[in-house]
Amino acid sequence: MQYDDLRGQRVEDLLNRVQGLAAAAAKDEIQSIMAVVARCTLEVSDTLVQLSGDIQQAQKILSTRLSELNTELQKTREVMATASDVASKQTAALVRWRKILVFVTAAYTVIAGRMLLVTLFGSPWSR
Repeated sequence: MQYDDLRGQRVEDLLNRVQGLAAAAAKDEIQSIMAVVARCTLEVSDTLVQLSGDIQQAQKILSTRLSELNTELQKTREVMATASDVASKQTAALVRWRKILVFVTAAYTVIAGRMLLVTLFGSPWSR
């Protein structure tokens, strides 16, 4: 039996080989084999414990980073809302001053036009 691809072999065949070993091997040989299996199991277990700890640490770090990111995003939203309000107020002020400027320009144009008419045709009160 080949042991290169243990996942591809049936469990029943592997169990039969171990059971057959009890009849063919001495007790010390079986214990040695089982000690190797136990040692491999312990190594895998220790590695899985370390991996689990590393995963938990990574989760804590990611959780902390996400919390910080959410905090920063909330601050950014607040600043953007404040900036939007200020920009709206400034735009309203610009519109108001533009209306005033249009009124003043129109008044100036009317006055300048009258002065031009007076200059060209003379004053209606001076006749």
